Amino acid sequence: MLNGCAIDNVLPAMAVHADLLKGDIIVKVDDQPTTTETVQRQLIGEDVPGTSVMLTVRRGHTERTAQLIRMANSDIADMRRVFEIFTNLKSRFPLISGEVDEVVTIWSEVVSGDALYRAQVANSMQRLQREGTAHLHELGSGLQELERNNELIRDAFQEARAVEDRLADVKKQLIQFGQEVRGQLSVQATSLRDATRERDNLKDSIVDARVLNQTHRGQLEALRVEGDSIKERLRVVTEERDSSRLELEKMQGQHWELRDLVASDAERLRAVENELERARSDADRCVRILPETPRTLKTSDCLPSNLGP
Repeated sequence: MLNGCAIDNVLPAMAVHADLLKGDIIVKVDDQPTTTETVQRQLIGEDVPGTSVMLTVRRGHTERTAQLIRMANSDIADMRRVFEIFTNLKSRFPLISGEVDEVVTIWSEVVSGDALYRAQVANSMQRLQREGTAHLHELGSGLQELERNNELIRDAFQEARAVEDRLADVKKQLIQFGQEVRGQLSVQATSLRDATRERDNLKDSIVDARVLNQTHRGQLEALRVEGDSIKERLRVVTEERDSSRLELEKMQGQHWELRDLVASDAERLRAVENELERARSDADRCVRILPETPRTLKTSDCLPSNLGP
């Protein structure tokens, strides 16, 4: 039992197992500093019976550690009730206090042995739990590794099947390629024989071409001489053409001058024709009016105004 952080009373089983005394002050619970407000909550922890708790207590000027096993609330209440009964018996029957102390000692030893056994069982269970957790973790890792290996094997098997299929396809392609190459080689052999014959024919053609080339060279020389003669005649024709062009340009200038003169004469001719037409009209008018006019009519009245008397 506690009074703040100080141990106010110790049950026999606890005292024997943990070497705790009344007046010890709890300073740490599971290496965590504690205070009056938090000590009860830290001691209870997750309130799982059988789990261990490590106490750091100060006794005088020194500190020591003690490991306790959490007990169920019902077991703690029973031990507290038995301890209270023995205490009441000693107070009510002082004559048998020695026997009561002996019974308390025996009971404490039994409880301590049971507590020790429970602690050992709890420690074994915790160790087994830790080892089991580690084994389960290793087993899980092994299973995951096995699954990865199975996936790798499955992938490798699928890749092997794919490679086998590709190899079969490559084999088919090689067979087909060999057949095609054999056919192409046969065709090329035929082509080579034809090419050999063509080469022989070409050699004969080259010989004939050389002879023909010599003949063509003589003809080409004659054509070159004739070409030079044609060039000379073409030069003469070109000079004559240039002279004719100059003369033609001169004649074109004279033609334009003559056309301008013809146009001017045509204008004057049209003016004369207009004058003649007016004169004819005036003459006709005079002929119409002569029988009806008196003898005093003058000849100038019948003439055009621009001709005068």
